[in-house]
Amino acid sequence: METFKIKAKIKKDHKLEIENLPFENGQEVEVFITSDAKDSIHEIMKFEESSGAFDFLNDEREDIYTVNDLKVKYK
Repeated sequence: METFKIKAKIKKDHKLEIENLPFENGQEVEVFITSDAKDSIHEIMKFEESSGAFDFLNDEREDIYTVNDLKVKYK
C-alpha cells in the first residue's frame, strides 16, 4: 500500500478536486480527509497499520481470560 499526502482546499461548492493522481482509471483507493491538526488521524492510522505493535491481540493464545475471571462485574 502506498500513501500519498496531498494538501488541498475545498471549493465554494463544497467539492474537492484532485488532479494528476498516480492511479489508473477505475482503480479503487481509500480516501482519508483530515483538517489541520497537531497529530492528524491519518498519521496515527498509518503508524498503527505498519507498526505491528498490536498484532499479538490476534493470537488466540493471548485470549486466556473469561467472564469467570472477573473479580467485580460492572453493570
